[in-house]
Amino acid sequence: MGQASTRIAAGAVIAPGVLVGVLLIVGFGPGGVIAGSLAASLHSGIGTVAAGSAFAICQSIAAGGAAALPALLAAGAGGAAIAALAGTGRKQPPQPQ
Repeated sequence: MGQASTRIAAGAVIAPGVLVGVLLIVGFGPGGVIAGSLAASLHSGIGTVAAGSAFAICQSIAAGGAAALPALLAAGAGGAAIAALAGTGRKQPPQPQ
């Protein structure tokens, strides 16, 4: 496997974990909004959360609900794309003749 394919595979694998990690840090947990977190503060300001809202989608992803699979697939695809682009534009070392 070449360097480019390794980068792309790593990006596809790492990005979904980063997404879930960020949601956990913000306070969207597998069992619901984590008390005392930023998500809890947002929730108290929002009041009733509308289905399909960004808040509801974030909670669904963190809890492994219906939004989780599409979001994790999109994060994986985005991570792969970023990793692929990260290697473009590099000058290759001169090849021996």
